[in-house]
Amino acid sequence: MKKTLLTLFCCAAFGLVYSQSCGNGGSAGSIGGSAGSISSSISSYSLRGFSSDLGRAMGVKNTRNYLLAIKNYDDIQGSPFLTKDAVTATLVMNNDGLIENVLVKIDIFANEIIATNDEGVDIVLDTRFYKEVFFTFNGELLSLKKVNPKHPNVFYEVLYESGNIAFFKEQKAKLREGKNIGITQSISRFNQHKKYFVSGEDGAVVKVNLKKRDVFDHFPELEAVAFREYIKSAKIKLKMEKDYKQLFAAMDDD
Repeated sequence: MKKTLLTLFCCAAFGLVYSQSCGNGGSAGSIGGSAGSISSSISSYSLRGFSSDLGRAMGVKNTRNYLLAIKNYDDIQGSPFLTKDAVTATLVMNNDGLIENVLVKIDIFANEIIATNDEGVDIVLDTRFYKEVFFTFNGELLSLKKVNPKHPNVFYEVLYESGNIAFFKEQKAKLREGKNIGITQSISRFNQHKKYFVSGEDGAVVKVNLKKRDVFDHFPELEAVAFREYIKSAKIKLKMEKDYKQLFAAMDDD
């Protein structure tokens, strides 16, 4: 199973999907370039009835090989997806055009976004054409954006954003492969991990540790002082992500 997953995933999903998406090549580029003219007169799109040309203009990849490859996920414990079930999201294109009410699943193992069109067909988005995906999950609005210059096509969950300052989270799924242990075989499993970052006014991205409260060390001095004073006055204990989100929401309301 290990060889099947890695061969299909690395060779088929990445090699063929990307080469077919980009290597209808010059045409994809020229059609992609024309997306601005399409979206300039239309503020909201539907995924219904994409033709191949329109699909490329809206940032849709060739999906067959990747979707075949991820069937191997069924043989692995744990989840490679950000949410257990598909969520209804809004996609924001680079030119600010919107595609609303789209069912999506976000693959945080392969860094892919699977969307389902109105006919129930799964398609894979070319994330180069999009700058934000947002949706409501567990009663909260989640915004995924490209906020890390080191990885310009990867979406991160933005927890706070003000001007050029962004506090954001990377949630990744890693594959722990099954091994032969004597007469038994351990099962392959996806494990999810979180990392937190701050992006400053100079564009530098710094990894931070919530328990060490070093998030504010990388904010401009006036903002950092304001946050620390508010933490003291409100007697906020910053231990978990939700504590930081509540703090940022409270500061925004003031």
